Amino acid sequence: MTEKEIIAAALEAVVNKTGELPRPMTASEYQKFLEERLDWYTTGSKQMDEILGGGLASSSLVGICGPQETGKTQMVETTIVDCICNKGHHAYFIETELSTVNPMRFEEIAKNRGWIDRWDPEKLHIVSAYQIKNVEMQFYYYEVIYDMAKENGWEGGVLGIDSFNATFKRKFSGRELFPSRSQEFGRHYTFLEDMAKDLNLLIMLTYQVME
Repeated sequence: MTEKEIIAAALEAVVNKTGELPRPMTASEYQKFLEERLDWYTTGSKQMDEILGGGLASSSLVGICGPQETGKTQMVETTIVDCICNKGHHAYFIETELSTVNPMRFEEIAKNRGWIDRWDPEKLHIVSAYQIKNVEMQFYYYEVIYDMAKENGWEGGVLGIDSFNATFKRKFSGRELFPSRSQEFGRHYTFLEDMAKDLNLLIMLTYQVME
C-alpha cells in the first residue's frame, strides 16, 4: 500500500467506527477532559513529585534511567503500591532480568507508607523473567496485559517494565544492528503509547545505563 492509501484506510476505519471524525476541543474543554481523566501517582519522593507538578500522570510513558542500584525499581514499586492502595486500580509488573523483583517488597512498602490496610496483592499482576525469554516475548506480554485489562474492564493503573532495554541489549549487541534495534524500539513504544492512552495507564520503563 502507498502512504496515501494507508492514511485513507485509517481514516475510513475511524469514521466507520464513530460515524464522524471527532472535532477539535476548545482549551477549556481539553482542560476539563484532562482533569476528569488523569490519575496522579507518587514517585515515593515529595520533592520529586513537586518538581514534576504533582507526581506522575496516567495516559503517559515515563522513562527512568540510571546505573544499577540507584532506586529505579524502588520508584516503580512505590508507584505501583500507591496505585493499588490509594487509587484502587490494578497494576502490572514485567520483570526482564532474574531476581530484580520480590513480591513481598510491595507489601513492605505498603507497611512503611501506612497503607497496609488497603493493600491487595490480588490486584498486582507479575510477568516474571522466567516468562520473558527474548524481546519478542516481552512484546507479547504487552498484548496479554492489554487483553486482560480490556476483558475485565480494568481502566487506569500502572504498568512497570524493569528493565525495559535488557532484552534489546541481548538481541541487538553489535553496532551493525542499531537500525534494527531502533525499529524494534519504535514498535514497542508505539504499542505502549496506544495502550497507555486506551487504558489510561501510567507506564514506567526503567533503563540500565553505563556510568
